[in-house]
Amino acid sequence: SLQPASVGDLDVGSMDREEAVGERGEEAMALAAILEDDFADLTGEFPDEDGKMALEREQRRMWTAEVRTEDDRWKPCVLEVHFPPGTAYPFEPPLISVRAPNLPNTIRRSVAAQLAAQAASMTGEAVVYTLVAWLREHIPAILDEHGTMDAEAAERAAVLAAEEEARKEAEAAAKSDVRLSGHSRLERTFARIEARREEEDREEEDRRR
Repeated sequence: SLQPASVGDLDVGSMDREEAVGERGEEAMALAAILEDDFADLTGEFPDEDGKMALEREQRRMWTAEVRTEDDRWKPCVLEVHFPPGTAYPFEPPLISVRAPNLPNTIRRSVAAQLAAQAASMTGEAVVYTLVAWLREHIPAILDEHGTMDAEAAERAAVLAAEEEARKEAEAAAKSDVRLSGHSRLERTFARIEARREEEDREEEDRRR
């Protein structure tokens, strides 16, 4: 869900738009270095050879950042940061939306609203990495509580559960074999001791005769 920017008393009309684009370009390069393939700049705001930003090349005006969890049940969530025409971000909040295939729309919109509120509270700053960090911290618990597996994820979960059960059974069988083999060795040891004692007893009886 997209939220309208709330800029309070900030007069964005007085901002130098070219400066805002330059700030975004620097932030995009930093995000690309940190997030690597999980980040995509779809704005066309890349430096020219002389290092200046080409305003006319603003096209789709969006950044995306994938946030993955360690749980194979869930597909990655995607943070979308939209820059409508004339935007002055970071001098005003960006528009935020979230794609989360495993979350109900109401929960997804709630997550986007929380991110938008956080972005609004940091007006004037580069906020996107902060939003990514928030998702990384909170989205696993949100998915565990509200997530719905698709058919493919449900199949993967069933396979993993079966593999885990087979692993536990194999471990239990291995422990049982160790106990049995250990018991057999113990019995053989006692048998050798008893045979030795019987032999000594016979030798002692022979000497007495």
